[in-house]
Amino acid sequence: MLTTNSRFLRSGRHWRRLLSVTLIIALIAPMLGSPTTRGQDEAPLDVPFGPVLFLVTAGGEAPPADLPPTTTVHARLEEPDQVLWIASGATGDPDTVAAAGLPVAVLDDDTTGDVYYLADATAPDAAAIAATVATVLWSGASHLVVATTLDGELALVETLPAQGVALTLIAPLPLAPPGVVDAAAAFPTPAAVADPAIATLLAQVTTAELQDLVNKLSGQTPVTVGGAQVTLNTRYTFASRIRDAEQFVYEYYQSLGIPVQYANWTYGNYSGRNVVAEVRGSSQPERVFIVGGHLDSISNVPYSNAPGADDNATGTAATMVLARL
Repeated sequence: MLTTNSRFLRSGRHWRRLLSVTLIIALIAPMLGSPTTRGQDEAPLDVPFGPVLFLVTAGGEAPPADLPPTTTVHARLEEPDQVLWIASGATGDPDTVAAAGLPVAVLDDDTTGDVYYLADATAPDAAAIAATVATVLWSGASHLVVATTLDGELALVETLPAQGVALTLIAPLPLAPPGVVDAAAAFPTPAAVADPAIATLLAQVTTAELQDLVNKLSGQTPVTVGGAQVTLNTRYTFASRIRDAEQFVYEYYQSLGIPVQYANWTYGNYSGRNVVAEVRGSSQPERVFIVGGHLDSISNVPYSNAPGADDNATGTAATMVLARL
């Protein structure tokens, strides 16, 4: 995942005097669809899997309670007739799980250097398509578990989504526990009286400005980058044109007088850069607010045409407009 952090706040207007605002525009690699039933906790991307990857069959919303302490559960799969858990752990963990009376199947007895994905097994010819660019470790009615290497990952994520097979990365992170939603926290009581300062800011946001930025980001109208006219026909993470999109956002912040810089990132064999801009408020500068969106896009032909007007030029445009207020 490539993340563009756009952190900004200028003094001179009411809200900028109060706090610091951080905007994050995240460029997300092409993971389409979401066949898992629950996500994973956020953690660094370089956390390793356990030595062995295996599959445990057990019902319920939570992982089995009697798993070995060296086992980490990474995903929960719902099949038509069963619930399964993808886990990794020590070499002897599958035998320990089996001895506890739980059905277990080893998917990979050596996770070193491998990358794992869930694929949508309901797509036509999903298993056959996956087998052309990866190793199918397990096949169910709803899901496939596939493995590849860091070198082969790009071929996998370019091939399957383009042929209608959705992918979800299995990260080596613990599965997030089932959450309990606090309704009061999720839906706070509206303010009894509207803040006039916020109303003033809202009045400065126009549909025309947002539409203009979306048109530029999605290649409908040319943009000026480095003094030259270019068309952002794609913002695919691995296409060279993404550099122009990054520079367009970079120069936009520059035009507002906001200090901005690039920050390089690396994931496996892939690399890119973030755009980071920050301006602190004059009061309560220790408070940081984050507004997020992702700059990159994806399509069936991402290297030539991935305009991404709604995914996510709109969010990027909103982020940029907030920088101006």
